[in-house]
Amino acid sequence: MRTSTIVFLALSVLSTPVAAAEFCVTSSQQLVDALNAADSNNQDDVIRVATGDYSAPDANGFRYLANSASPEDRSLVISGGWTEFFGNPCGQQAGSAPWDTFLSGNGGRVMGIFEGSLSDITGIEISNLSFTNGDSAGEAGGLFIDMNASSGDVQIERCAFIGNHASKAAAMKLVGTQRIQLRSSLVVANTTAESGPQSSAVLISTSGDQGIYLINNTIVSNQIEAADSPMYGGAFLVANDPAKALVVNNILWENDGYDLATFGSGDFYIHNNDIGERVGSNLELLDNISVEPVYAGGLLDFTPAGDSELINAGRRPPPINPIPVPFDNNWSTGSVDFVGNPRIRGGQIDIGAYEGLPSVIFTDGFE
Repeated sequence: MRTSTIVFLALSVLSTPVAAAEFCVTSSQQLVDALNAADSNNQDDVIRVATGDYSAPDANGFRYLANSASPEDRSLVISGGWTEFFGNPCGQQAGSAPWDTFLSGNGGRVMGIFEGSLSDITGIEISNLSFTNGDSAGEAGGLFIDMNASSGDVQIERCAFIGNHASKAAAMKLVGTQRIQLRSSLVVANTTAESGPQSSAVLISTSGDQGIYLINNTIVSNQIEAADSPMYGGAFLVANDPAKALVVNNILWENDGYDLATFGSGDFYIHNNDIGERVGSNLELLDNISVEPVYAGGLLDFTPAGDSELINAGRRPPPINPIPVPFDNNWSTGSVDFVGNPRIRGGQIDIGAYEGLPSVIFTDGFE
């Protein structure tokens, strides 16, 4: 009996999961320190960033480089919008929006996350943050994530990318081998210096079988400084077989050159978007529109107006699926929109990062 108890206790100790390392960040230096600790502690890391403005320490930006003496085969979660609750500066996040937490560049990129040569990062999640004033002489003024040899997914949700500049991929470059998802985010007024294949605001590339998911984003009014063609000012997606890509419920409008470019040997599912100009092959096109977006708000408020064609024009994934779930059904909208409103407010989902309210037409003919 005693031997059995000892064996049981030993197995319990061995099987106890390693707790995630948690960081509460209230200053730029604390964010630098948290990332430095996270990239070498061989733990799953959760970094909570309190509301406020954070300037990068130098031209390298806020950086996570998993390249220590031992592999960093763990995940990284970074989220903004945290506020004080019972003495904890990062005690609650309810009701926050990306506008509440700004990360700014300081003569270079805002943030870079790199897997290094030894590590296999198991996942990256970034949410509820705004990236602004990045200026990279190379790629990705706002955010660069390189997971080209790691097995983890990448998810960017409810983030804003505004006023960033780079030679290529002004707002962000995301590279991975598994699922890469950009959802409910705003990409506006970013500027790329060069034209050509990487002149986009958003560049996402994968060759893994999990593919790319671009869901309910607003990618508008991004510019290219070079005057020569071709120009791909909006989103540039590269998916090589067996990878695929699903582009659903996005506003892709008024970017220099093409608003959406899809390249590679994989299949691309383009459903229920508002697209200006596009280029690419291997496409399945369903229920897309091409209309000037009409918004209800003022500066940086891209909520669809009540009578906009964006209202209730989106698509939801089917509630019942076969097994295995088809690639173009294997997604979700999230429960809230870019600013934290319910994702569905008028009976059906809208197109874009913001969810609007339809105009009410009364039976007597008056509004």
